[in-house]
Amino acid sequence: MAKMTLGQLLPPIDKPKAESKQKTAPSIVPLTIQVTPEDRDRLHQLKLDTKMSIQEMGHEAWNDYLAKRGLSPMEWVTASVRSGRKTD
Repeated sequence: MAKMTLGQLLPPIDKPKAESKQKTAPSIVPLTIQVTPEDRDRLHQLKLDTKMSIQEMGHEAWNDYLAKRGLSPMEWVTASVRSGRKTD
């Protein structure tokens, strides 16, 4: 008699398919700009004063820039990692 595995003896289990985040979450890409250390410090202070994230400040600034040119605003996305949080 041939040996049978447990998988061969038991009927297959129908597992529910997990929904992919790709279907619901928009695809996002990073956008980086270079600034002087002094300007970085100014933006950091503004971030503290306004209680806005750099992501929120940048989004507002880019949408103002687009609006001045009669273009539609960007779609809102949140930062993939909160400022100051380690990714490990």
